[in-house]
Amino acid sequence: MMTSMLWVYNKLNKRYVSPDYQNQGFGNFIMQDLEDRIFSDYDRAILHSFLPASMLYEKRGYKTMKHCQRSVEKDAVLVYEIMEKEVDLHRMGCV
Repeated sequence: MMTSMLWVYNKLNKRYVSPDYQNQGFGNFIMQDLEDRIFSDYDRAILHSFLPASMLYEKRGYKTMKHCQRSVEKDAVLVYEIMEKEVDLHRMGCV
């Protein structure tokens, strides 16, 4: 299985699961592990998402904070969302 996940402080970067392994729960498993690590030190996680993947993150409790676009080359435009998820204090056993 090929995956790529990276986080810096409370920002998730470069999330990728090989297409052969998508829709089998691997991405959710990895995201849960990364969120657990982030939420041990921070009260929110932030990520940038391309539109097709944003539904996955919404199911995990992320909310769109801002819609963005960036010109990349020859009239092409990259459209993405900045999304945020706050720690669930009940799940963390804090309430």
